[in-house]
Amino acid sequence: MRMSEPEFNQMMKGSHAKVRDNIQPPPPNLEQNFSNGITRPNEVKAFESPVSILIHSYRHRLCDPDGISGKWWIDAIVKAGILKDDTAKEVKEVRFQQTKIKKPDEEKTVFVIQEIT
Repeated sequence: MRMSEPEFNQMMKGSHAKVRDNIQPPPPNLEQNFSNGITRPNEVKAFESPVSILIHSYRHRLCDPDGISGKWWIDAIVKAGILKDDTAKEVKEVRFQQTKIKKPDEEKTVFVIQEIT
């Protein structure tokens, strides 16, 4: 399943405050160009097995490696029903990758969630 940050924000509209009180959503309009279709939570079946998550960021200006965090996004994915929980029992691995791109308007973040069997 692929969706852009604005699509994900729209899907989660009004729910980010319910994820956890101390988590702030990412800045608005971080990725303005989006074309992938959105999958609504009621169309998603939660993963049954433990998963590995790759968060791949395509950026015009790369982040510091220690500045990348997927905490809010993973909590939101749990809230959306895509994952049952974000405990170590359910999420075995979270990896981050960055790729430098030429044009800022092509920035995107891709989440790859794979079951571990």
